[in-house]
Amino acid sequence: MELVIVGGGIAGLTCAVAAERALPEARITLLEQTVAITPVGAGIVLWPNALAVLDRWGIPREELAAAGTRMTRAGVCTSRGRWLRRVDAGRREQRIGQSVALHRARLVDVLLRRLTRTETHLGAKVDRVDLDGSVHWSSPEGEGALRADVVAAADGLRSTVRRQHWGVAPRPAGVICLRAVVDVPTEEFVEAWGRGEIVGQVPIGGGRTYVYAARRAPWDGAGIEWARSWPALTLGVVEAVGAAATERIVAELASLPAVKPWTRGRVALLGDAAHAMLPFLGQGACQGIEDAEALVDTIAAGAGLHGYEARRRGRAMMVHRASRHASQLAMAHGVRARARDALVPLIPDRAFLAQLARVAAPRA
Repeated sequence: MELVIVGGGIAGLTCAVAAERALPEARITLLEQTVAITPVGAGIVLWPNALAVLDRWGIPREELAAAGTRMTRAGVCTSRGRWLRRVDAGRREQRIGQSVALHRARLVDVLLRRLTRTETHLGAKVDRVDLDGSVHWSSPEGEGALRADVVAAADGLRSTVRRQHWGVAPRPAGVICLRAVVDVPTEEFVEAWGRGEIVGQVPIGGGRTYVYAARRAPWDGAGIEWARSWPALTLGVVEAVGAAATERIVAELASLPAVKPWTRGRVALLGDAAHAMLPFLGQGACQGIEDAEALVDTIAAGAGLHGYEARRRGRAMMVHRASRHASQLAMAHGVRARARDALVPLIPDRAFLAQLARVAAPRA
């Protein structure tokens, strides 16, 4: 059994971890185009659905919590500081389970430490993937070629494999997103909604905070001084993003229209390559982790790649739609924002938790 994984992001690394455990006789090759496996994005929230998958593949949630922090106190408020939604952590964990927030680099390190027999090629630019499983790449080591039984294309939003065989391009959202890590300690996960703009702060452990902001274009993402007066944000966070952010990433958000099918020949798309979604539910990487498990399980069962898509497509596209709806809610402005601020607090906690569980609770 020959498995080639294209892409060394979270979905690709999770696929390799699962394959090493479930496919003991397989030869596993991971191709990553960068010269070092470095995480894109500053922070990540692992919801219970992702934590359950990683736990099944030998990465206990306690280890991940030790690498970051448990997400306990959390809420959504207006830019003026009025709370729209604040659910008791105990009730949330009872209904859907525990969540962990950490730096993406810490998660990547945890995954890499689990790999003992995956042959990894860094700086490997994939030149061609054929539907019969032939993979050709070039790297500082020279040119390489393999004939795989399965090619797992986990090469992200701008997947070269998807472009080659599906021709589906990302759809820009017209929203600029800033992600940063600041050395300001915080205790609460807060997302503040303005009028066509949001700011979030996420404690990730070690006295650091992951800060994200989204605003409709045109905005250069240079800083978030416009949120300086938002009272729910921890004192010093806004200033640190402009002056002392240890990491900073600015990009226009984009998502994928429906990709059909996810598998062709011996090639399977997973993660953002298959269903890149807007980040307003924090489920992008979590869904890639679910994909990795489903693909490896399907291979181990000898069920054919169509079984992987049958298992995952309905759920992933449901989360994709929910993320789009969440973006419309969070980024509302004008009369829609006023209606949102009036109606969201009226949603009963039970109904809110039921909807959250639909997206983020562990899957069987």
